[in-house]
Amino acid sequence: MMEMARRKLALLLVLATAAVVGAGAFGLAHSSASSSKNPPSAAAGSLLPAIKLPASSGFAGIRGMSQLLSSRIPLWTGKDGAGPYTASAYGLTGSLGQGFVISTAIAKYGTLDSRPGLPLPLPLSFANLHPGPAEVFDSVWAFANSWAAAKLLHDPVFADTDVSGVSAEPSGSLHGGLAWKVVSAANGGLREFRFEWAAGSDLVMVSVAGARLTLKEAQTVAARAGS
Repeated sequence: MMEMARRKLALLLVLATAAVVGAGAFGLAHSSASSSKNPPSAAAGSLLPAIKLPASSGFAGIRGMSQLLSSRIPLWTGKDGAGPYTASAYGLTGSLGQGFVISTAIAKYGTLDSRPGLPLPLPLSFANLHPGPAEVFDSVWAFANSWAAAKLLHDPVFADTDVSGVSAEPSGSLHGGLAWKVVSAANGGLREFRFEWAAGSDLVMVSVAGARLTLKEAQTVAARAGS
């Protein structure tokens, strides 16, 4: 597995863990960690913020897609612990992590709690029958200051772009942010584009993957985040 996919896979694990804590099961309904004790993230060794941001901070919905998970997420989803990216150091106040797949995938494979369950990444043979955006993962972090989002936006370690398989796509940037094309064996042959930008004191990161996906198609989907 190439390193670049670790953020998306770690995000899925964090979302899944939070869903189990808060809802007891996976599913298409919004599910979040509801404990007021601010439990630690199993994937990151970092505390979850107390506030789950509203869906409007990310995607209230995506046409033709079904939502898998929605939850608070830590600032850092690396398996090596929070390191310098602690909530207190950056003034993290709230967050939101979401995952979507095309609804036809749910119709064929079921949800994450089905048996044998929805495969992620979606099989290329299936995605080829539905070219274009097939998976969307987004992360939104809110900060109590004006500098954190801008600083993290240009931090390649935080963005996980300091690894092989990542190439900048300046023409695809949104809202004055950054964009990349991701080539990773972990995507199972799907094309992936990532977008990141600062929206005031919030930092938004969106990953779009699919068969024969174009930059324009991915950009069109990502641009709807926060709208």
